Amino acid sequence: MAWKALRKQVILEIGEASVDGLSRRDLFRRSLQQKLISDFELWVLFLEARNSTSNNYDETNAEKVYQVALRFILEAQALLANLKKDKDLNSKPLAECS
Repeated sequence: MAWKALRKQVILEIGEASVDGLSRRDLFRRSLQQKLISDFELWVLFLEARNSTSNNYDETNAEKVYQVALRFILEAQALLANLKKDKDLNSKPLAECS
């Protein structure tokens, strides 16, 4: 869900045509440029952890993903604060994430 919020905010900044077709990694790069996130590699780690759960349910992987998720909580809170700050500065409504 966080990447959808990033996508919507980037669309507000540069337009949908510029965002269509971007990979999540490219979206993270763009979000870093817009100062929505502060660590590109960390967001890639979140993506990789999420993807690693699709067909792998062993306990070792679950523990690794859990540790990454703990870091994600703090980053998601920072993202929310940045989105709210950006919304207030630009007086643009932040579209609801679906």
